[in-house]
Amino acid sequence: MEKLKLAYFLLPFLGWNTITDLKEGRISFLSVLFFGALGIVLLLCPMGKDLLCQNGSIYVHALGAGIGLLMLLISVATGGGIGVGDGIVAVVLGWYLGIWQVLLLFLFAFFSAGLLGGALLLLKKAGRKSRLPMLPFLLLSYVFLLASGLL
Repeated sequence: MEKLKLAYFLLPFLGWNTITDLKEGRISFLSVLFFGALGIVLLLCPMGKDLLCQNGSIYVHALGAGIGLLMLLISVATGGGIGVGDGIVAVVLGWYLGIWQVLLLFLFAFFSAGLLGGALLLLKKAGRKSRLPMLPFLLLSYVFLLASGLL
């Protein structure tokens, strides 16, 4: 039940940013600010802490946010090979989900993006340097993992 309550926060966050990513090629800074601040408030509130820290201590969630920070560093190091927006969204997702669940989410998202990218290459619909927006894969992976009970 707690997972479904958490989904009330993450589905709108991922949904909104998926739409802006597909339409405009960017994320909504206001949504990141809002949902990031909401995650901090939830941590400070006793009922919110029970919801947010369902998988252990606050350190699990801080490490999850660290995955997003690592993605931001990779983005800078590769000159944008991974979008900065994807890293910022990963920080928020990691804060809510914790390290193990955010790693599982990214494993599924990268795998599904790789499958589509490979298919597009084989069909000659995209080149090796073509870019795919990551947020649709994050949203679909989150819904799949939630529905399957893995998250």
